[in-house]
Amino acid sequence: MEIFVNAIEGSAINSWVMGSAWLWPLMEILHFIGLSLLLGSLLVIDLRLAGYLRQINIAATHKLLPWVFIGFGLNFVTGFLFLMGDPARYTANIGFWWKMFLVVIALLNALWFKMK
Repeated sequence: MEIFVNAIEGSAINSWVMGSAWLWPLMEILHFIGLSLLLGSLLVIDLRLAGYLRQINIAATHKLLPWVFIGFGLNFVTGFLFLMGDPARYTANIGFWWKMFLVVIALLNALWFKMK
């Protein structure tokens, strides 16, 4: 892992992320917006599929899927930039690894339901 961290810390993307006073706060804002889009849209879809929000047609929930993908995309890009900006901090954090594990589980779950 140390080789990975050292390689990233010497990269241009690391210098760009860490060298800008405004980029990190902007990434945090975009990461939060992405999380809000992702979880907010999924909440409506999941509540409808669970039998709540019956006033919403199940077919209409498919219109929320682009927002789910936009939210995930924002989080993926900003999360990648966070990792590139401070790799030592993230790779040493057990919470980061749990989060990555749970994201993979969530993606596998989504793919499993999509394939059904």
